[in-house]
Amino acid sequence: MTEVTSRFVVEGLLRADRTAALAEVYDVGNALGIADQPMRLTIRRLVAGGDWVQEGRGRAGVLRHVGEAGRHDPEFVRFAYRRDAGEHPWDGWWHLVVFTVPESERARRDAVRRNLLRLGGAPLHPGVYVSPDGFADVPEGAWTASTRDLRHEGVHHPPELAARLWPLDEIALRYERLALLSAQPPPTGRIESLRRALELAAAFDHAMVPDPLLPRELLPENWPPATARAAFRDRWAALRKTGGHRLFENYDVS
Repeated sequence: MTEVTSRFVVEGLLRADRTAALAEVYDVGNALGIADQPMRLTIRRLVAGGDWVQEGRGRAGVLRHVGEAGRHDPEFVRFAYRRDAGEHPWDGWWHLVVFTVPESERARRDAVRRNLLRLGGAPLHPGVYVSPDGFADVPEGAWTASTRDLRHEGVHHPPELAARLWPLDEIALRYERLALLSAQPPPTGRIESLRRALELAAAFDHAMVPDPLLPRELLPENWPPATARAAFRDRWAALRKTGGHRLFENYDVS
């Protein structure tokens, strides 16, 4: 089960004026099974970190965000839906990047690998990654190449290669909770609606983080993640009427 953390509650309930009402934070947290004490500890840590300021005390107070905007990328969400709609078809080219980072710079090497995976790449060999979309951020000093003739042990068919390169079964499995939550009857009341929205957002993040968002030409028919995202979009459209929180802006799929 995807956990909704107390920090995720606070950040998700931030409003357009960069404040979060503590009464709402505590009430939604309680609805998610988060008691007041751990929520208070989270609030203290956030304030101590310098990016948040508390104004007022207890449930009558508010938290004001004075730091930089969060790192959530709404464009990544919108790209997923455009890809589901077939708006970014594959052109048949595989793009490769080859890099070398000395063993003495292991931290930088690991960071490069994480970034290439985040960009939808798959490892072919240590220091060699491939993607059907190319890499917007290439490591310094890296070699790049493109080919239409990628093969592995005699296999050339692109969907078969994709199934060998990416853990498609694992990726699809991560969307199960999102699909289940999206299929539940709509909640009643403001607090319950916000609770459901946070649960859906957390499940969406859990599923999307490792998803390379491959073009449809490389995926099985009736790809479960696309179905789950469609169900999420329908449920989200109703939930976003609850209020103008940052949560709904971050996952805008309109």
